[in-house]
Amino acid sequence: MDINKNILLGKKIKEIKKKRGLTQDFLAEKVGIDAKHLSRIECGKTRFR
Repeated sequence: MDINKNILLGKKIKEIKKKRGLTQDFLAEKVGIDAKHLSRIECGKTRFR
């Protein structure tokens, strides 16, 4: 996945999280990752293969 797709994915996750009134901590716990990792995903700093 290229960097633009990573950024778009992160923005989409952040948008959905915000619409549903969820916190990073809550969503991260539900999906089984650290809140800091979720933050990096939302910022497009984590690369997916």
